[in-house]
Amino acid sequence: MKKIQVFFLIMIMFFLTSCKKPKKPYVPDDCNQIFPVEFVDFIQGRPLYITSLGQSIDIEMLVTRLNFYDITNYVIEYVLDFEETQVEDNAVIFLVVGASIKGLGDSDRTIEGEIQRIEELRQYKLSKNLSYVTFHLGGIYRRGETSDSLIKEAFLIADLAIYLEDGNFDGYLCRLGKENNIPYVGCATYRELDNALLSLYNLQP
Repeated sequence: MKKIQVFFLIMIMFFLTSCKKPKKPYVPDDCNQIFPVEFVDFIQGRPLYITSLGQSIDIEMLVTRLNFYDITNYVIEYVLDFEETQVEDNAVIFLVVGASIKGLGDSDRTIEGEIQRIEELRQYKLSKNLSYVTFHLGGIYRRGETSDSLIKEAFLIADLAIYLEDGNFDGYLCRLGKENNIPYVGCATYRELDNALLSLYNLQP
């Protein structure tokens, strides 16, 4: 009888241990979570375009949040074609980065092709006086070797990078900002993300 009780006790302890959430990897305390003041009212009535790098559905989440605050004066193109869309000079472009295998397949795109698009964005930036705000919003599900190669290139052309902290679980996004002198802000919650978006327009929640 005692052996049976001990057996069940061990099984219960094993079950409870296996159900514990894994500890999150350490994130450096000096990762910036304060919106850079120089980017308040950054949009300033400038034309806004929104595009995806990696073809994930995260772009739709960003658009939904903009619409919630009645910010609707933008052009959205999953694959932004500068010639076809006739992107205006001095525009701001939101780059929503994060690779989706399904999204890439559905749109007949590849990671190599998306990285080539980043190079085109780099070239257009100076010729049309554009500003880029790079967003990483897919959390841990938009990380990994494939996404990270895309994220790095998208951060390197950014004037400002904004990301949700659950995608910065290993400090990678933070390090990209710091090591490449890119202004950035990590948002621990969706409310903080909303505040960052509104700050770009100098709007109150």
